[in-house]
Amino acid sequence: WGVVAVAPKREVGIDLERVRERAAAPRLVNRFYAEQERAVFESAAPSEQMRIFFRLWTRKEGYIKATGSGLSVSLRAIDTLAVHENSTWYQEFSIDDDYVACLVSTGVPARISYFDLTYS
Repeated sequence: WGVVAVAPKREVGIDLERVRERAAAPRLVNRFYAEQERAVFESAAPSEQMRIFFRLWTRKEGYIKATGSGLSVSLRAIDTLAVHENSTWYQEFSIDDDYVACLVSTGVPARISYFDLTYS
């Protein structure tokens, strides 16, 4: 799978991840997730934790791509569940049951259009 985001006159970032088991997920959550994000992960049912882990991860990846900050900012300092003063917004979506994705932008939320290309 692949995703592309195109937006005139605004910065955008997008990330796509396959939901899969990650034995290191709890350690990664403790190391890289903000307090509120950790609470959401830890309070989720065990059967949903990997989906939550990757949903939050796509939000972080999309954010650092949209802002251009890269890894110069601590991932733990980025709380993707908090209301941001600079009007950062997140649009999560799923391509299918095994993948999660998030489009992130700053400014006023935009109308989103999408299409699916399939090659055979």
